Amino acid sequence: MSRRSEERELLELKANLARLKITAEQLKLRKARAQQKHIDSKFNQFVSLADGLPSSDLLWKSAFLPLRWKHRFMLGAGLVLWRLWNTEGRKRR
Repeated sequence: MSRRSEERELLELKANLARLKITAEQLKLRKARAQQKHIDSKFNQFVSLADGLPSSDLLWKSAFLPLRWKHRFMLGAGLVLWRLWNTEGRKRR
């Protein structure tokens, strides 16, 4: 092989390497975007569920409404469980 053909082949190999590096970086970016999109959708789903929960003030007020005793007991038990779940979530953070 002549020197020129070797240089040409070397340049072609370098160009292919550059193309492969660019393609690999694009794939990494796509994967990172897909993961972030998945995380964002899960977070939005969680926030929308949390938005649907009644506030604790509403639960406290409804605990003292005139209800049957068994309903009042179930409401109180639900309130206690909700409080425990809420405080455990804060401890984990």
